[in-house]
Amino acid sequence: MKSTSQKECTEAKFNSQFRNLTFLDHFKQKYGAKKTHMFGCANLFSEPFLCCQLKDFIEDQSFICNLQSELNKLELYKKDNDLYKFRQSSDLKNIKSKPHIKALTTMLSTEVRLWLKDVTGIPLYDTIDLTCSKYKYTDVLLCHDDELEGRRIAFIMYLTPDEWSTENGGQLCLFNTDEHGQPKEIMKKLIPQRNSFVFFEVTPTSFHQVEEVLSKNKVRWSVAGWFHGPNIERPHPYIEPVKPLSTATDIQTEEVKKWLNVSYLDIESALKHIQSQFEEESEIQLENFFLDNKFEEISHALQSDSVVWTKRGPPNKRNLYVADEGNLPKVLQDCLHFMKSEFMFYLLEHMTGLNLTEKTQGSKPKKAKSDSQLDGDTKQNIDWKECYGGFISYIANGEDEELLTVNPSDNSLSLVYRDHETLRFTKHINHLITEIDTPEFYEIYVVFYE
Repeated sequence: MKSTSQKECTEAKFNSQFRNLTFLDHFKQKYGAKKTHMFGCANLFSEPFLCCQLKDFIEDQSFICNLQSELNKLELYKKDNDLYKFRQSSDLKNIKSKPHIKALTTMLSTEVRLWLKDVTGIPLYDTIDLTCSKYKYTDVLLCHDDELEGRRIAFIMYLTPDEWSTENGGQLCLFNTDEHGQPKEIMKKLIPQRNSFVFFEVTPTSFHQVEEVLSKNKVRWSVAGWFHGPNIERPHPYIEPVKPLSTATDIQTEEVKKWLNVSYLDIESALKHIQSQFEEESEIQLENFFLDNKFEEISHALQSDSVVWTKRGPPNKRNLYVADEGNLPKVLQDCLHFMKSEFMFYLLEHMTGLNLTEKTQGSKPKKAKSDSQLDGDTKQNIDWKECYGGFISYIANGEDEELLTVNPSDNSLSLVYRDHETLRFTKHINHLITEIDTPEFYEIYVVFYE
């Protein structure tokens, strides 16, 4: 009796409702027609792309509890870059000492895989990717499409608390796409319901994200991965049009003195020291760059109602607001004029030792087009902390380790030299920002080319 009881306790049972022939025939019909339909035990959504939610996925609730107990004991690894922040296990297929994890892996790679093969018509292979993920307060997985060679069906099995609600965040968000196949807006959100199983086909338009977790005392546990199959032909990725370069503008010496901190005009002393540090480290942060009165004017103008802000995407690449340059207050127009002026080129050449062309690319971050470039940021923010996110990271293409991190700082000009193999991203700003009265910061960003 003891051995029989133990065997029943560690057996993962795929809910028999989904194997009922009447249900299966009806479900396959709706799935093939790509029709939204609510079956009671399952929900099928056709928009923005075909996605299915199976409720009460595993019949035995005690199995779910025992599985979660085993997952709680696993070593989880911190995942933190421009796309995500959460903790994740190693591949669960390689864990043989945990009976419930092993049973779940077996069920997914056999019974569930064959069921999905029947429903979708995709000739799935007998191997899967499978990991456990843990999302706590402010953890997030930003917009992406899951496309990687061989991935055909993505899936998530949720192990969240029963009382999870929309206020807790962590929902699975599905995006529609624009005429270029780029993600546009969130069209559907799914609450991570305990013991539910969500799956969708991996396509060039299956853009989705895990919404930031907003609960301070609930944890979003899940087991997720991909079923693999034959590769399918993918369209060439869309390449965004490049903003044209701007030519350096004229500025009078008297106008320069109205803007710039006088200490940065000392070529014989201050600028030589700055150049020495920049040549050694390829970056420098120059505090109190503008005169105090000008910085205050800029700050007030940026926060005024007269500035028109437009949200800029697509969300798999960026999510920020950009000011309409054709409708700026005069002080902001003058500031941009100064940042792109011939004097600014002259000043930066003395600060960096670089021979710059008098062409700039401003207002929006862009990937480097030439062999090297100089990034210049001036920022305005209040009581900013690194834990809020919003810092700029530089990484080598194809690497995970950060080369440099630049935190937002009041009235500071950050200069960074980078080549075409160095990528730049701004870290997601998380819910901790609600601690401060002004939950935002502003920057003026210009790229100078060598």
